[in-house]
Amino acid sequence: YSTVGGTATSVTGTIAGTLQDATTDGSKIYVATSSNLYQIAGTAATVLTSGAHTMCVFVSSRLLVGNDNIVYETASDGTRTSFYTHFSATFIWAGAVQLGSRIYLFGTAFDKTEMLLLTTTSTGVLAISAEAMTLPFAETINTVLQHAGVLMLCTNKGVRLAVTTGDGALSYGPLISAPGNVKCA
Repeated sequence: YSTVGGTATSVTGTIAGTLQDATTDGSKIYVATSSNLYQIAGTAATVLTSGAHTMCVFVSSRLLVGNDNIVYETASDGTRTSFYTHFSATFIWAGAVQLGSRIYLFGTAFDKTEMLLLTTTSTGVLAISAEAMTLPFAETINTVLQHAGVLMLCTNKGVRLAVTTGDGALSYGPLISAPGNVKCA
């Protein structure tokens, strides 16, 4: 890995399992695999949390990880606290994005994507507030990019732009299908 404009740094240690996702908090890199969640600081990769992970994202000063249909907040010491389990065992958490002071968490089961709005309880614990948006059946989100208060939804069918409404729900526009399946932006 390298910092912007920096030179490449080699990481020692073996990262086991299939790569699922990666994120950074600005000083450390976190890598989710089918075996563990790794933390890379400097040149060393160490296991932060054991077990399979399907998603990891650093958003709103929180490290969120998904393991299939369960989503956790992970502390700097590796302690995971589950705050939501999707009712469908086939649901896979795919990511989260911050838009203003709101956090949106999304995932997919078969051909149905859900995006949920997160809030915090009076004790500061994350909780699901409401469903923010669903896409038409068979259109699934691959990733989401946020810029200037607008979300770019990269889906298996193309791109959509979305904005937040007063209650935190998302309103999205028509499908721009020209690019086809969009995996990153």
